[in-house]
Amino acid sequence: ARPGLKGSGEATNRSTWKYYSLLSFLTFALLFSCTFPDQNSSSAPGMFMADARHTGNYSSKPVLNEPSVSWKYKTGSKVVSSPVIHNGVLYIGSSDSILYALDLKTGTEKWRFTTKGEIASTPLVTGGKDYFTGEFKPDFWDFYLSSATEVEGIIYFGSSDAHIYALELQTGKLFWKFKTGGSVHSSPAIADGKLVVGTWDSRVYCLNILNGDQNWVFTTGRDTASYIYIGIQASPSIDQGIVFIGSRDGKLYGLDLTTGDSIWTNASFGGSWLPSTAAIGVDFIATGSSDASKLYCISKQTGEIRHEVPTLSYTFSSPALVDKMAYVGSANGRLYGIDLENGQLSWEFRTEGSLMDSTGFYDTEGKLNFERLMILAKGISDMPALSELYEDLFGSAGAIL
Repeated sequence: ARPGLKGSGEATNRSTWKYYSLLSFLTFALLFSCTFPDQNSSSAPGMFMADARHTGNYSSKPVLNEPSVSWKYKTGSKVVSSPVIHNGVLYIGSSDSILYALDLKTGTEKWRFTTKGEIASTPLVTGGKDYFTGEFKPDFWDFYLSSATEVEGIIYFGSSDAHIYALELQTGKLFWKFKTGGSVHSSPAIADGKLVVGTWDSRVYCLNILNGDQNWVFTTGRDTASYIYIGIQASPSIDQGIVFIGSRDGKLYGLDLTTGDSIWTNASFGGSWLPSTAAIGVDFIATGSSDASKLYCISKQTGEIRHEVPTLSYTFSSPALVDKMAYVGSANGRLYGIDLENGQLSWEFRTEGSLMDSTGFYDTEGKLNFERLMILAKGISDMPALSELYEDLFGSAGAIL
């Protein structure tokens, strides 16, 4: 019940998985910033999941029917960064080591900023500057990296060196830093003077945003036998004093923001990793899953599942909410529009890659073809080689990660 080979190759891969997972603790992060002309039409910052609490809730007009392409722009490599829109400009990073600024209406490039590494985080746009992290990540399944959050002139982000950093917005001067027990690829969520973030040591940390002191720490399940069900790559979201966060232990947690006590725990996901960040509705949250291949609509107060909508493949991306609609991407190259009132699929949009894919990795409906995967993976017994295969297959399928 994890992404990867099932059956005969599993025992062989476990020692390699352990080695591969431990490598994730030896990585690093850099914070880049670049200045751009401020168009002065809005002072509200643009960031991952819409705001500092990671609500993923937007005030735009809902898209009720299948959308059509207005424009498209080709970068030099895959794009796993989520876009941020600010003052009529779309900002997004690419694995070609470039941050792009595109005109929102036309897709015309306004400028680009070149770094020395892949960009797999969402930009933070505030105060006339664009901030983003660039990191090295040896764990293939950890697609998405820590995105910066800003509150009252301080930027907060996690790093693969196991630290959480707080920097002054205008100067970059270190405000404080906090050492965790593992790489931090989760993006910090902030509410009521508290910062919450998940880490690769399978813990959720809550810190005081003024000085970095630890308020509490919550430990999720840790699989130290095969290192498969270990670590937190999802980012938390916060609402009404509750922290919502999924873990690779196959559980979704609702934690008390003040004490860190568990309000509820839901393990009804078939052992699937929960790498998606939960978006927050009126009385529910919506989040994706990996092996379960579903988007879940879950009660905020009890953690009970209200609806589960098949997405047919790994759904690592985080949903966006507008009114009753949820939008989420899947590794099969589909973007789904889902009506959360009835839990029904309203529409699906296919990427160019999914329409042209000839690998047979997915069937015509977008469901993972395990028989075809076993043929393509024949003779592969180590995780690095399997990861390389998956990367090629996801690229061919136009996966949305």
